[in-house]
Amino acid sequence: MTAMNLEALIMDGMNLAFPDRAFDAVCSVFGVMLFTQRFKAYKEIVRVLRPGGIVALAVWGPPSANEAQILMSAAMDQAELPSSAPPAWAALTAYGAGEEELREVGFISTTTHTVEGRWNVPSVTWLWDVLPRVSPVSAMLFEGLSTDEFSRLEEAYKSIAQSQYGDGSFALSATAHIITGLKPEH
Repeated sequence: MTAMNLEALIMDGMNLAFPDRAFDAVCSVFGVMLFTQRFKAYKEIVRVLRPGGIVALAVWGPPSANEAQILMSAAMDQAELPSSAPPAWAALTAYGAGEEELREVGFISTTTHTVEGRWNVPSVTWLWDVLPRVSPVSAMLFEGLSTDEFSRLEEAYKSIAQSQYGDGSFALSATAHIITGLKPEH
C-alpha cells in the first residue's frame, strides 16, 4: 500500500475556496446532510467537480434502522422532553431521497446503496460521554437543553441502555445510505 498525499482543510462547505472543475471526486461522510442549506453545498460540489466527476454522500438511514437513534428517542420520551419537528437532514434518511436532490442540481446516474454496520461500545457510560464528540446531532441536542433537561435525559438514556444492554460492552446496529452521482460531461 502506498501513502496518499492528503491535506485536511477547514472551510465553508457552501462557499468552497477551490477553483471551478478542480476535482475528479467529492465525498461527504455525514457532513452535507447536516448543512442548513444543502442545495448550496450541492451547487458548490457541482462547481468544483470536473465534467464526468463523481460525488459520494454518506447519510444516515431511517431512525427505525439505527439503534442509537431509537435509544435516544426512547430516552427523550422517558425524560418527557418536548419533541420538535424532524430536522431537515431527516428527509435524506428515506431510501432514494438523496438521489432526487442530486438530480435536481444536475447530477446523472444517481444511485443509493444501503449499508449496515455495528458499533462496538465498551459501556453505556462511555457511550453517553462520547456522544457529543462523535455525533453532531447529539451535540446540537445537548446544547439546546437546560441543566435539568440534560440531567433527566442522561438518567433516562443510561437507564434504558443498561436495561437493554447491561453494564458491559455491547454493539449498536445502524444503516446508512451511500448516494452517488455523476456530473455530466457537457
